[in-house]
Amino acid sequence: MLLIPYKDQHGRIRACQLRLHPLDIPKDNPKKYRWLASPNEPRGTSSGTPIHFAFNPNSLPPSSDVVITEGALKAETLVSLRPDVRAIATSGVNCSHVELVNAASPYSVLIGFDSDYKTNPAVCRQLAWLIASRELDRQSPQLTTTTRILSWNGHKGIDEAAYAKESIKIVSISQWLSQLSGQPLEEVSKMWSEVDYAPNKDSNGDSHDQTQTPSSTNPAPCDPMRIDRTALSDAQPGLRHHHDRYESRHSQRFRNQQQET
Repeated sequence: MLLIPYKDQHGRIRACQLRLHPLDIPKDNPKKYRWLASPNEPRGTSSGTPIHFAFNPNSLPPSSDVVITEGALKAETLVSLRPDVRAIATSGVNCSHVELVNAASPYSVLIGFDSDYKTNPAVCRQLAWLIASRELDRQSPQLTTTTRILSWNGHKGIDEAAYAKESIKIVSISQWLSQLSGQPLEEVSKMWSEVDYAPNKDSNGDSHDQTQTPSSTNPAPCDPMRIDRTALSDAQPGLRHHHDRYESRHSQRFRNQQQET
């Protein structure tokens, strides 16, 4: 068993995950990762779904590149293999988008989620939510930062690609969209239509949003009972206002799609 701490921007541990040994994973609950928490125990407590900082934000100038990826262990592995990388991690593709958007607001973002979005429509939809939320947030204060996607071949995780010394390419949102097909592409189109978002490629190849006022700009939390609602206090008014509505409309849909796949 491996204990994985999730640290905030000050280096303080907010929660811990457990990575189980394959022999310890029960057949009736095959999840490899578990939170160190006791929500179902008398007077127990939830861990929430915090994000993890693999760097000190105070040492990183605004507009610098920051990688967003899945899992604290993956982020720390990536940074150990490529020390120049600064990374923020979420515990899952559908977790803590509000916190991610807030934390990455001063920086140019490189999204490096697992490559299974290419074949999993539910995962691709959540990635599309993060992209739209980030771009809509970036438009509000008229920031000059960018949002781009990291792409690689042959491995699921960015840490595996880095370990294998694979080429990791940076592509614009428009270029990323052009690589999709079938159901994943359909889910992205539906999602962006719901929030009135569309990428607009500029002369430099970076993608910027082309939007109207969105009806919703928040992702579904991993678990409505475990969302860290403190992140909402500093979010945009639009993000806060529509969060609960999105939660009820889409969190069950995501779980159903995950079960089908």
